[in-house]
Amino acid sequence: MTSDKLRELPYNNIYPRLTTKSNTYTVHYRVQMLKKLPGGTQTIWDESKDKVASEFRGSTLIERFLDPNATYPDYATAFSTSASLETLYRFRVLQRSQFTP
Repeated sequence: MTSDKLRELPYNNIYPRLTTKSNTYTVHYRVQMLKKLPGGTQTIWDESKDKVASEFRGSTLIERFLDPNATYPDYATAFSTSASLETLYRFRVLQRSQFTP
């Protein structure tokens, strides 16, 4: 028998890393530049004719923050259901890394 606490433990460790309410995000990406041969259909990729010209793989660490020097609405007195801090957040890149093939 396994208690509910033990079954939920993996989710308790993962959830803080997955939630969109975090303030730092690591974005992993793979970007390819595709080259199509002249005269081919531009909207259809043909594996036998078209090729991947280059590829870039990497990650970027992004931080979400509220500017301490900005002025914000007084949510204690002027709170409305449409008021949200989401539009006041700013983003900055903290680190970029290129992966080697």
